[in-house]
Amino acid sequence: MSFLWWTDNLTLMGKKVNACRRLFQRTRKDEVVRENGKKNYLEAKRRYQEGIKKEKVNSWKEFCNLAACINPWSQVYKLAAGKTLANSIMTTLRKQDGSETSIQRYNENNVRLSFRRS
Repeated sequence: MSFLWWTDNLTLMGKKVNACRRLFQRTRKDEVVRENGKKNYLEAKRRYQEGIKKEKVNSWKEFCNLAACINPWSQVYKLAAGKTLANSIMTTLRKQDGSETSIQRYNENNVRLSFRRS
């Protein structure tokens, strides 16, 4: 998996859940064996889901602790407070005479010209 919190143990647990499910689904004739297979499958599925939740929580705590060590008002605070800013789009440029432009095409031409001069 490509998740940072995913572990090899979770991969093995997922394979075991699938194996238990297949065994349960293929047992048709003997009701006792089928019930035992169902119990085994549901227990394996429960442990697998608990393992996923545990790894997600541990990964989040690790991220928060790491970010808080660097700067307590950094990304964690901004995420919690909803203060993450979107990338700004340049809409105006200040000309040499102090006035500002308002047309995007004019801005693009001025930017190109300024890079050519440099």
